[in-house]
Amino acid sequence: MRKRYYKGKERDIVLRKYGLTSQGFKLISEHQNNACAICSIITDLTVDHDHINGEIRGLLCTHCNAMLGNAKDNIETLKSGIRYLNKYQTGAGLDSASFQ
Repeated sequence: MRKRYYKGKERDIVLRKYGLTSQGFKLISEHQNNACAICSIITDLTVDHDHINGEIRGLLCTHCNAMLGNAKDNIETLKSGIRYLNKYQTGAGLDSASFQ
């Protein structure tokens, strides 16, 4: 399901949940060059926050926000994902014939 981006008054209501005004959102976005804080792609951004203390960490695109959420903000899980990708980055994938 595609995440909905809020505009106008709806957006203000959502931002208030994080203690943020539209102007505050704009300032953070400009500070990040209007790009996702992780992948640097310029797209619609969403507020990323710490689920334990509620503090805003920055603005992310939907994909990067979902990545952190799916990893449950667990740094070790994310590091493990990086090791996994690095292992197969050279094109040395599994030999599927060995598993038939």
